[in-house]
Amino acid sequence: MWEEDRARLLTLHPETWAGMLSNNELAIGYVVLIRLLLGVLSSPLTYNRSEQKLYNCVMTYAAQFKDDQTQKDEVLTLLLPCIRFNFIPIDFLVNTYVLTCLFE
Repeated sequence: MWEEDRARLLTLHPETWAGMLSNNELAIGYVVLIRLLLGVLSSPLTYNRSEQKLYNCVMTYAAQFKDDQTQKDEVLTLLLPCIRFNFIPIDFLVNTYVLTCLFE
């Protein structure tokens, strides 16, 4: 969905994003976890990559508020709790944080 509708998704209100991210029927979410538990998927990395994509989408969405740090902070405070960080490998988060610090 992100690849096809990126421009439209970036125009949505932050509360709309929060609603989408907290939706239990989000295609990336629990269905994949259930499949992992049943052994349908060959790799647990599938779920990790899905959460990584969500994290990257949220960070891209928040980046559009770079000229208004207060708004950006509010958006991140609203959206980041919707990400299931326990499914994201720590090395991804550390590397992402380091790269963000280097290029901001």
